[in-house]
Amino acid sequence: MRSLTCVLRVASCIALTTTLHACSGSTPDELPPERSPRGEPQGDPLDAHSGLQSALEAADVEAVASLLDPSAGLLIFHPRLGSRIDGITQAERGFERMFRALGSAEWTEVHTRVDGQDDVAWFTYHFAIESPSVGEPILGRATEIWMRRPGGWKLTHGHWSEDPDGT
Repeated sequence: MRSLTCVLRVASCIALTTTLHACSGSTPDELPPERSPRGEPQGDPLDAHSGLQSALEAADVEAVASLLDPSAGLLIFHPRLGSRIDGITQAERGFERMFRALGSAEWTEVHTRVDGQDDVAWFTYHFAIESPSVGEPILGRATEIWMRRPGGWKLTHGHWSEDPDGT
């Protein structure tokens, strides 16, 4: 499944790059690399999203928290975190509870679609979480909203819904 995710990531990157450049009226070759105020490359939203997926699979609360936007009134809906989470402190507690409940888990993402314009990118995808402590895979759908901030892309809104049918 990892190779499928990589293929989707490449296709999504092309779609996002095309969308962003079409909105700006320039081609990828004409644009300079984006820089933070300190001059470090900011990366792209795909890197940030991929980092979130890696942090979730590693059950790394600190890595997840580093990708959340403290300035945007972070809002997360996730059935395994509690119904609604406002802010980073609640998000950290929710992810800690979820990681304890799931134990070692494998996260798979498919049917990823990425769109964006200027400093905003949004992802929609289906996911599966496989964990020995849960038994049957947890299937669902997700939407994530990312914003470019000084220092990189941050998650400002996430909505994950379980979908037992996997549709």
